[in-house]
Amino acid sequence: MMDKQKIYPRSKDRETVYLKNVVTDPGIIVGAEKILFSVRTGS
Repeated sequence: MMDKQKIYPRSKDRETVYLKNVVTDPGIIVGAEKILFSVRTGS
């Protein structure tokens, strides 16, 4: 089970977060745990 206090899933990545652990607005519903990330290119 995921730690409910943990924000970052990877130790050296500060751009990817667990949404359920950072979204505090009761008007926003966060669904299942998914990790989405973008890959930056040189273009």
